[in-house]
Formats: sequence, C-alpha cells, structure tokens
Amino acid sequence: MQSPLPVPLLAGCRTPVAPRHGALRRHTPHTLAAPLVLHLLQTVGLPPEAVDTLILGNTLGAGGNPARMTALAASLPQRCATFSVDTQCCSGLDAINLAAARILSGQSDVVIAGGAEAWTRSPIRQHRPMDATQAAIPYERPAFTPWPERDPDPLQAAADYAARYGFTRHQQDEYARDSHARAVRAMAARPPPSCPWKVWCTMPIPGC
Repeated sequence: MQSPLPVPLLAGCRTPVAPRHGALRRHTPHTLAAPLVLHLLQTVGLPPEAVDTLILGNTLGAGGNPARMTALAASLPQRCATFSVDTQCCSGLDAINLAAARILSGQSDVVIAGGAEAWTRSPIRQHRPMDATQAAIPYERPAFTPWPERDPDPLQAAADYAARYGFTRHQQDEYARDSHARAVRAMAARPPPSCPWKVWCTMPIPGC
C-alpha cells in the first residue's frame, strides 16, 4: 500500500470530561458540538462559509443526522454537506478518516470531523412488540453479531481478551502512556501545513 498523501490537521478541540448525569447532562450531541465548530473556525480564522463538509460520529442517538443538526446550529452554510457515522467506538476516528479521504478525492477542501455523544440525553431503546398483546422490550445496546452467544458486553470482552493473552493492567497503562507521548512528540515535530487541503477535528466527549 502506498504512503498516504498529507492532509493537514489544522486544529482540534474537545469538551470537558463529564460523567453521566453530570455538568453536561442537559446537552444533546449538536449543542455539545456546535460551539466547538465555532471555536475551530475562530482558531484558524475562517468564516463558516469556508466549510465544505461536516462529518460526525454518533452511536447513542436516535438516528436522523446529528451532523446536519450540528452544522445548522453552528451557522454553517446550508450547502455544506453533512453526514453522520455509526461504527460504534470507532465512529469519531472513522469520521476523521473519511474527512481525509474526501479531501484527497477532491470532493472537499475544508472539512470538520469528529464525534459527539450525549449519554444522559440518549433515547430509551425498545424493540416494538409483535402484536397488541405484547409489551415493548427494552435494550441497552444493539446487537454486534447475529449470534447472541458471541456477543458479550464490550467491557467484558476486553477483559477476557486481556486475560487470554496475558496483558496486565500495568502493561496497558504503560502502552497508553507511551502512545500519548509519541503523539505529543509527533505534534511538536510536525511542520506547518503547506498545501490548501484542510481537515479539522472536533471531538465532544461521550458520557455526559
């Protein structure tokens, strides 16, 4: 596979971390994300009209298009292309990858991408009853496989994987620390962008 062409990441920001039912409990995904979009525009000195596309990862919402809600709340132009991504825990990262691909393909010049979740305000999920004699069946998350016996809770699956392959908590903490240190060094060594392609990242924090 050939090395990817450079797509500058001009700015990034996120909301504070807040627990479920915490300080950000009254917010929806778009009310969390829209102020970050405005902040990014102010940071790089471009007007809302410069944005071609907004891509937003969201997994806890009720469908629709949270990206469109965010773009309108941030006063982006109505011509701005918007689409939402749901690949569960990879949604925000996949949104950024899709933004880079969209720029490299020539479909966009300026893209804002990331993820937004508002856990406290997420909808209550239920399966519709089969007929009028049955009650709706609530559920916490959608199925990730067609086979219930192969669909454990993600936290339990991660713990089982670590135990199976002998990864201790200390090793995982060290890996996370080293990964962050590498990211900081890479950001410090990165030269300023020298091409007109632009991709921005906005990542509100899930769990509020």
